[in-house]
Amino acid sequence: MRRNGIGPFAVLAAALMVAVAAAPMLATGNTSGYYLGTCEVDVQPGEEWTWTPELNLAVSSLGVSASGSDITNVAGATYSASSGYARVQGGAVKVTIGQDYAGSSYFVAVKATSETPAQSAYYKIKFNVGGQGGRRGGYQELDRVAVYAIKNETQVGVGAVPLGAGETLTGLSMTTNTVYKPQIGETKWGMTFGADGSIAGTPTYPNAYQFYQAAETSAGRTLYRMVEVTVENRVAVSGPDSLAAYRGTAGSATYTCDAVANVQWSLGQVISPSGASGSGKFSVSESGTLTVAADTAPGSYSVQVRATSALSATNTATKTVSVKVSEPVAIDERGLDFYAVAGSGQHDPLTLTSSGPEAVWQAVYGGGVTPQNVTVSQAGAVALGEIGFSTAGEYSLTVKAVAKYDQDNHDEAQLRIHVTDMLRFVRAPTAAMHISEFSSEESS
Repeated sequence: MRRNGIGPFAVLAAALMVAVAAAPMLATGNTSGYYLGTCEVDVQPGEEWTWTPELNLAVSSLGVSASGSDITNVAGATYSASSGYARVQGGAVKVTIGQDYAGSSYFVAVKATSETPAQSAYYKIKFNVGGQGGRRGGYQELDRVAVYAIKNETQVGVGAVPLGAGETLTGLSMTTNTVYKPQIGETKWGMTFGADGSIAGTPTYPNAYQFYQAAETSAGRTLYRMVEVTVENRVAVSGPDSLAAYRGTAGSATYTCDAVANVQWSLGQVISPSGASGSGKFSVSESGTLTVAADTAPGSYSVQVRATSALSATNTATKTVSVKVSEPVAIDERGLDFYAVAGSGQHDPLTLTSSGPEAVWQAVYGGGVTPQNVTVSQAGAVALGEIGFSTAGEYSLTVKAVAKYDQDNHDEAQLRIHVTDMLRFVRAPTAAMHISEFSSEESS
C-alpha cells in the first residue's frame, strides 16, 4: 500500500527510509566515474524535510536540482543553492513541497563537490507526497511505543495497532532502521511481526530497533506509529576478586562491563567480618574504580561493586570484592647505621627492625657491594661477609622488609655502612725514653 503524509512523523520516517534505502550505485555512464545514491521519502505538502549529508572527504560545495518529473541524468542537471522546493542552508538540504504536488511525486538531486582532485557525488531522492487530508478519513499519529528487553531473557510484548469502534485493519506496512526489513508474519531476531502491528517474542540479538508502521482501517483512516525495541546483553561485572590495601595509603582497583557499553557504577553493600568499621571509607567512581580510603581501619571487608544499565534499572549486576586492609610494613630509620673495621672481621652488632606485620628481610645488592662484603639475614641481622671491606669508607646497601604473609606489603631503605681503619698506635716508644729511665744509675 502507498503511505500518505504523516504529519510530525515525516522527518523521522524520512530519516529511517534514507537509512534503509538500496545500497548506492556507482554510475557507469560517465567514464570518470561518480557516486550515485538513491532513496524514497514520504512527506506531506508544506512539511519541511531536512537532511545533512555526510561524506568521506571534505566538501567544497553542495547544490540541489529539483523537478516534478524524474531526473534521469543527475550528472547533467543544473545545480544551485536553491531549486524549486529544495534549497541548501547551513550545510543541510531542506525540502518543503507545495500543495500543487499533493498526491504525486517530486524529485530532488543533490550534488556534492570536492577538490584536489575534483570529484562529484550525487544523491537522488524521490518524494512521495501525500494528498491533503489523506485518504477519506485522514491520518492519525499514534503514541510512540518504547520497549526494553534483555537478550534471551525478556519477552517483548507490543500490542496491535489500536482501532476505533467497528474498525478493522485492512493493511499494514513497515520499515525499519536496520538493513533488513522484516516482513509481516515473519520471525526475525527472535521477534515475530504480526499482521495487526504486534511484535512478540524473546529477542536474540542486542540492538536498538526502530519500526515505523503505517496501517489502514476499514473506516478509511491511516494510522502511524513508531515502535522502539531496545535489546541489551545482561550486565556483568569483570575485575579483581580481591584487593589489598594498607593503612595510610589509598588502594584502588578498576572494574569493567564489556557486555553493556553504557552503565552506571555504584557502591553496594559493605560488610566487615573482622568487625572493623568501613563506614564511608569505600567509593566507586563513574568509571568503575573502587577506592579504599587511606585512613580505613585495618581489617577484612566484603565490598560490592554494582553496575546498572543506563536504560533499565532492572539490568544490574554486582561483584563482591574481598578487601583486606593491613598495617603497612615500615622500616625503623633510626637503626640503619652499620659500623665495621677495614681488613678485619670486626663490626658492631646490628639487627634491623620494622613496625607492622612480621617481616622477612632481604638485601638488594648493587653499587659495588656484594654478599662477600656484608650479609643481611631474614631476621634482619647485619654482619660482614667472607671478605668484608679492605678499604675504609662510606658504603650503602638497599634493604627490604617484606611482610611474611603478604608479598605486596613491603618497605625499602638504605643501610648506611661506615668502614673505619683498624685502631693502632701511631709510633713505638723511642730510645731516648729508655736512656732517661736509667740516667740516675749511670751517674753513680
